Amino acid sequence: MSIIRLSYLSSCLIVLLAVLSSCYQGSDSKNNFDVNRLSLQDSINKINLSIKKIRNDSNSLQTTLEQSLSSNDKINQLVLYRSLGDLHLKNFHFTSAIKSHGEYLKLSEELADSLQIVKALNVLAIDYRKTYQMDIAIRYSFRARKIADNLQNSDTAILREKALTLNGIGWIYSMLEYADEARNSFRQSYHYAERANDTDLLADNLMGIGVAYRQFQNGARLNIFLFWEAQCEAGQLSGSAHFPEQCLQHLKRDKRQNKLDGGMFYHRKYAQKTRTICRS
Repeated sequence: MSIIRLSYLSSCLIVLLAVLSSCYQGSDSKNNFDVNRLSLQDSINKINLSIKKIRNDSNSLQTTLEQSLSSNDKINQLVLYRSLGDLHLKNFHFTSAIKSHGEYLKLSEELADSLQIVKALNVLAIDYRKTYQMDIAIRYSFRARKIADNLQNSDTAILREKALTLNGIGWIYSMLEYADEARNSFRQSYHYAERANDTDLLADNLMGIGVAYRQFQNGARLNIFLFWEAQCEAGQLSGSAHFPEQCLQHLKRDKRQNKLDGGMFYHRKYAQKTRTICRS
């Protein structure tokens, strides 16, 4: 009996050790990922400092990029393609911006860095959003969100990128006039931007929420207009001459009036946040 009990305890111990071993391996794997990501980010920061003086000179950036291509320096290429794409976007050269940011994405995937991939997807989504190619912008934004959701909120860079992802989705929804979805995305983005202490994104999200409320207001008024127009056509109102006043009264009674008023509240908050940024 004691032999059986000893065998049973030994089996339990082996299982326990196996579980603990897998936990430590998982922890080591996560730690290695964090170390590798921070190491890459350090390199990126150093390269960004080295090209600071030529950041607004596309010719100099292109020359430096060609040198990094000949030396097969992937991290330099990553930074330079991103910088070139950003400069082209700033100058409204959208085709060139998309091309450079596309190379930035390829290198991010080659280096297997999830944060850089999210950043690349976000800038490409902005490129396509600026050119009103919303179907493509949506694909990039939602792909960025899927990857970002799996990132731990371990530092400001990740929190900011999550905020930027949701902000981009908010503007896509806003441009497509999905007011409720836009407002929800902006609010989620605001939550991450607040944790990242990014005042620019905070202000932009407040602006987006205000725009979404205004879109809701216009949609509500259109729905009410169509309702009263149908009532007039059905002969349930005395005549079209009574429509404006009836519509106004219905709008005032509408339970969603608090949502109609909400737009101005968020626009005021946006103005306050913008003044804070200007003073800082």
